[in-house]
Amino acid sequence: MIEALIRTRSNDKGDIIVAKLPGAVWGAMELKTHQLIELDDIDLENKLKQLQKAGEKFPVISNPYMKIEEVIDRNGKRRINVLEKSTRYVDFNSISTEKKIDIEDISKQATKLITSDYTLAVKTVEVKTVEDGDKTVEDGVK
Repeated sequence: MIEALIRTRSNDKGDIIVAKLPGAVWGAMELKTHQLIELDDIDLENKLKQLQKAGEKFPVISNPYMKIEEVIDRNGKRRINVLEKSTRYVDFNSISTEKKIDIEDISKQATKLITSDYTLAVKTVEVKTVEDGDKTVEDGVK
């Protein structure tokens, strides 16, 4: 089990924007402006543990579910385009009204959501072909 922050405002509400191992330090302001959740993702947890084994005291993965495309144009120049900021997200409709009120009160830190408090949803990202080069699409998980 790991911890993550999700966006709670704007069109990107529910996007998972950063992940850490339990016990990591979070900033007071980020905990007021974003929502801390418990996240069950063994692959992401293993990646964080590998980073920790490699010497990072408090490993962090930003935008762990970002979908990107890499385009190599005719001149051999590599470009990265973001297709989706987060292909996995917390469905805000699945959160109880009581917890939503707690989350929306930015005067204080909301209580961490546990996995039974929300539903994790998946966005499908369609990739279109481009005429100016080869393209590959991959998860943003590093």
